[in-house]
Amino acid sequence: VRSVAAGIYELKEEISKENWEDIQSSIDQMLTAFYTSRIGLRFLMEHHIKSRHRVPGYSGIISNVCKPHELAERAAAEAIELCRRHTGLAPRVNIINKTPGATFTYVPSHVQYMLAELLKNSVRAVSEVHGDEDIGEASMPAVSVVVAKGDEDVTFRVSDEGGGIARSRLNTIFSFLCSTAGETYWDNRAGYGSGAPQSKQCRTMVQSSTPALAGGGGGEGPRGPR
Repeated sequence: VRSVAAGIYELKEEISKENWEDIQSSIDQMLTAFYTSRIGLRFLMEHHIKSRHRVPGYSGIISNVCKPHELAERAAAEAIELCRRHTGLAPRVNIINKTPGATFTYVPSHVQYMLAELLKNSVRAVSEVHGDEDIGEASMPAVSVVVAKGDEDVTFRVSDEGGGIARSRLNTIFSFLCSTAGETYWDNRAGYGSGAPQSKQCRTMVQSSTPALAGGGGGEGPRGPR
């Protein structure tokens, strides 16, 4: 993922902004096809391998007892650890479980990946906007994850006070190489401009969705997966 993104960034730097805008949609289409194939192939291979061993509650890599609050807690721990490693600070992530004891059928690793990508963006934004090493983490507003299971879906709502995304940019947040971390932000906290679109592809493969609701100057509230 990083190598592909690095190559395309090099191309972007070599051509004019106007020429880049002309070819960006074609690049998005190419990368969407490439990564969709990659995700699908990996899904089939892992599922085939795991299916050889019987594990209670699982059929291959699909679990019929996914616990949404536990997946949210693991994704939050991953995002906090990465943020703290690179900035020295990280906000709290409050998991609000509206339906205790709920389970659902899904691929746990996909859910955790999608949530981790959302939470990495949130904790980084809060850390950059509110972080102060002299005061410490106590002064930083918490990121909130509301988990709820309905009759037909499971919803994770992530919200933060990290400054938000300008409404004019909402139509680009699922485009490849559109990174909230900036083009020179090459560490493990950044998805190299591929985190959000690859998360969308994981969701699309199983007919779930992630509407993005954002307000510039305040914070963002993407919901996913559903």
